[in-house]
Amino acid sequence: MVTKWGHYITSLLLTAFFLLSAMSCSDRSGHIRSALAAADSLMMTQPQAALDTLMSIDSSDAGKLSRADKAFYTLLRTEAEYKCFLPVAGNTAISEAADYYRRKGPEDRLARALIMQGAVFSERSDPERAMLAYKEAEPIVERGGDLEQLGLLHTRIGELYQITYSDMSSAVDHYKSALRCFEEAGAVHRLAAANLTLSRILLPDSADTGKEYYIRGSMYAMNASDTAAIIESINQKALYLILHGKDTLAASELSKRAVMGHYGHAMPKATFNSFCQIAVEGCIYSGDSDSAMGYADRMIVDDIVDSLRFFTTMAGIAELSDNWKQVVEYERTAAHIAERIERNAGVLALAEREAALDLRYAQLTAKYRTLWLYMIISVLVAASSLMVSVILRYRKSLSSMKRNIRDVTRRINRAASEEEDIRDDMGDTERFSAAVERMIDNKKNVRASTMRMSERTVVLIDRILSCCFKYQNPETFRRQVEELLRHSRSAVTDDAILFTDTIYPGFLDGLRQSYGLSERETTVAALIVCGFSGNGICLLLGLKTESLSVYKSNINRKLGRSGRLSDSLYSMLESHFS
Repeated sequence: MVTKWGHYITSLLLTAFFLLSAMSCSDRSGHIRSALAAADSLMMTQPQAALDTLMSIDSSDAGKLSRADKAFYTLLRTEAEYKCFLPVAGNTAISEAADYYRRKGPEDRLARALIMQGAVFSERSDPERAMLAYKEAEPIVERGGDLEQLGLLHTRIGELYQITYSDMSSAVDHYKSALRCFEEAGAVHRLAAANLTLSRILLPDSADTGKEYYIRGSMYAMNASDTAAIIESINQKALYLILHGKDTLAASELSKRAVMGHYGHAMPKATFNSFCQIAVEGCIYSGDSDSAMGYADRMIVDDIVDSLRFFTTMAGIAELSDNWKQVVEYERTAAHIAERIERNAGVLALAEREAALDLRYAQLTAKYRTLWLYMIISVLVAASSLMVSVILRYRKSLSSMKRNIRDVTRRINRAASEEEDIRDDMGDTERFSAAVERMIDNKKNVRASTMRMSERTVVLIDRILSCCFKYQNPETFRRQVEELLRHSRSAVTDDAILFTDTIYPGFLDGLRQSYGLSERETTVAALIVCGFSGNGICLLLGLKTESLSVYKSNINRKLGRSGRLSDSLYSMLESHFS
């Protein structure tokens, strides 16, 4: 007895333990999903807050997430770290997230994952794979219609051209595309940076062209109190004074105030070094070598571009001090660095690589189009099989009706010959028999027409299958099938109308006369009655999906019906031919 009760108590305790564990796991999962949703909503406007929210998720809990939640967590974490200027070059999980969204969707998250994957590859100094990720994301973002996101993507591609590939013409094209996207999206907070990016590239070559973007960018920066954009506008003003105003001293004073002022701590490295270089040039111009050396020492040198800037500046300081030996050494080092940058840029040949990427996506598009054609063929085969089945049933019922009419005719004739008092009515019987025979003859003609329609359908299917067997190249197969359908469209639609008139005599004429349907609308109705899908009707009649929807709505309106048009038509057929 004790053993029995102990077994029951143990079972109850185990059940309670598992229930509590499940509830605890459910609570943690719900908390994590809420944190992910909150981080996603903060990402565009407050990336630091989004990162803080993601950091609040315990690493052990993050490791137990489902594949979908883990991919989303990885995407958000990478985006937040990148937007907060933290290094992401060591991030390998973003590629796994991109692979997951490539298989499972949705497309908008796939695009975001690909953009972050490109940023990671860019930080790893792998521009080819970065461009590959960006080009894969581009058509997805365009389909999604998010113009602000598309503008940011064009900006990243432009940066890749400008910094890695030294292709300023292509960089300007992408930066201009980004600016158009931001303007159309009404993203005012992006306009300052977009205009100043273009003016930074164009000012050195053309004061007029670059100045237009500079003025707009400065205005947007001041209106938005955008510190980064204001610093950039000051930097560009200094460059403008040097290149086109020929006032090195004024540019130097402006740069000194920027470096020593309250904006100095907020400057990105490249801008800070640019200000230092301009300040050095002004000191050299005024003959103050000590101040020039002081500003040169402030420069931050941690990559090849910074090194070129630094050694060029040092050559100018050495020249001011008449130390020609150091001048030669600094200039030789700067020339060597410039050769390395030019050599690396020449090897990449970005334009050809981008063309190759475009070709690859064109091939993928052709592949998906081929799959779509295979689906159409499957639908045609299924519809043809259904049509043949209906025709065979119709032939069987026609033969049965013919036998029954002949039996009735023979019985009438026998009864007429046996009964003397109805011989006077033989004329009516003979006329009835003649009418019946005429109807049978008419049915023979209809049957012959139906058989011709079936033969044409089988021939069309056979030719499509022959093309599938003969042409291995998807693009060639697609062109052959489109050519075949172009010659067969009118025959297929005529057969559909004939088939409808055969099975439901007078139905189509009634739609025209009673409801005022046009010839085109009548053809659409006939194709629907025959079982063709919306895609098949669009292909046969050369319509877009939106145009077919308009036709269906107009037909339903004229019929005084609502809901699906096929349901309306079949309901009318059942009421008239049941």
